[in-house]
Amino acid sequence: MPGGCGGKITIDGTVFEYSESQIGNGRSRGIKISLEGTQNSSSEYKFNPNPHLNPWYNKNQPEFYHEAATRIPETWKKNNGIFPWYGYKITINNTEYKLVD
Repeated sequence: MPGGCGGKITIDGTVFEYSESQIGNGRSRGIKISLEGTQNSSSEYKFNPNPHLNPWYNKNQPEFYHEAATRIPETWKKNNGIFPWYGYKITINNTEYKLVD
């Protein structure tokens, strides 16, 4: 996992694993998130706008991915075990990001 940005997070008793991912040509960063112990229930998203354009991201990457890994499962729980569709928006450190493919 690039930069050591990943780990596990528990939301209402459900454990999720997450990691930073390099998508496409390696210049786009994203997040891969899954239920602990399974690859069958996972999703991978890029962020729009590109987080590299945000100076806070560049100095706080582990915090950025931890926050994203908190926001995505909140939606998973609300949607009865379905990860959010592309286009869903999350806010991290006062910046809104769209989850894209």
